[in-house]
Amino acid sequence: MAPAPPRADTAAHADAPDILPPPAKPPAGAATNILGMGARRTFSQTCKVDVFCEHPHFLNPLLAACQLVNVSKPGEEPEDVTATQEDCRLLHPALVNADGSPWAADKRRKWCDAPENVGDLYFEPGLVYTFCWWQHFFDLANYKVHAGPMAVDLCPFMCAQPIGVFIKDLGRDEAALSLLIWHERLLFPEEAGKRKKKSKAVKGDDTAAEDDQGAAGGLSERFKGLLANWRA
Repeated sequence: MAPAPPRADTAAHADAPDILPPPAKPPAGAATNILGMGARRTFSQTCKVDVFCEHPHFLNPLLAACQLVNVSKPGEEPEDVTATQEDCRLLHPALVNADGSPWAADKRRKWCDAPENVGDLYFEPGLVYTFCWWQHFFDLANYKVHAGPMAVDLCPFMCAQPIGVFIKDLGRDEAALSLLIWHERLLFPEEAGKRKKKSKAVKGDDTAAEDDQGAAGGLSERFKGLLANWRA
């Protein structure tokens, strides 16, 4: 008997490092609230953020998080991913406009963000699925999260472990895609911090004072202070 196709309501896109050791102490409540509210406003209302569990994670329903989804018959899938158009008509009859055209991506994301709408959805075998997801918060080059004027260095909080990004069927506990994002600075978080402090120390008093008075710098330091409780 062939296994049942994966259900769409249990498929999640996640930033959840399964191999990440638990932090010594959970982050402060204020930092947790900022993380949760920011995630819900940016990706989906039904996303799950848990930084208190054994493996801290950030889970998003796949169909509500992806900025673009295309479902095609074999041979009709887009050849150029950069030119892919939103089209989920083969996924569910509800995702079709009255004139037969596919729903816009924002409309599909909002509809799929309601659990009652996706309870009977599943990914039918034999079709070609193209998922496009992007973000501008996590900078791969420096391993920092940027949110407005704030920039939080993740290296001191990762216990030298990479961030895991995957697409997973939570019902089956099976991953369709799993990536580990690593940075060489993860091996030397303390040295990186020392170099930063040393760089500030060699500046003139006037320059240092101007840096400390900057609005962005002040917000950044206060936010880092909240997250520092995670390791305290």
